[in-house]
Amino acid sequence: MIHSKVVVIDPFGKAPVVMTGSHNLGPKASGKNDDNLVIVEKAPGLAAEYAVNIMAVYGHYKWLYNLALQNAKGGKAAKHAKPAKKATPQYDGNEDDDQWQSRYLQPGANLREIKFWLGMK
Repeated sequence: MIHSKVVVIDPFGKAPVVMTGSHNLGPKASGKNDDNLVIVEKAPGLAAEYAVNIMAVYGHYKWLYNLALQNAKGGKAAKHAKPAKKATPQYDGNEDDDQWQSRYLQPGANLREIKFWLGMK
């Protein structure tokens, strides 16, 4: 289970911001609980590492989700699921070479996401 509480704004831009702490980012955390929130500005190394961590967690759960979909039987994932097939340009497992990168550099949603994270237009 992931219990991270982090917001990263413009991680690869000129003014990155990292917000993290025990704060649940809701009114109860601010008004009734003793939660904390740290806001760190102008720390590009820290922002980049948090962004990479967020994408790694997302990638892990996206992979598990894709695997469950491909192995679904009656709405449940198979007990002994086999590795997902290369059916789409979505992350569906580790590969043995660097050829997977080329599909992310073609025009489309994947390239737009990379440009977003890198602060490119």
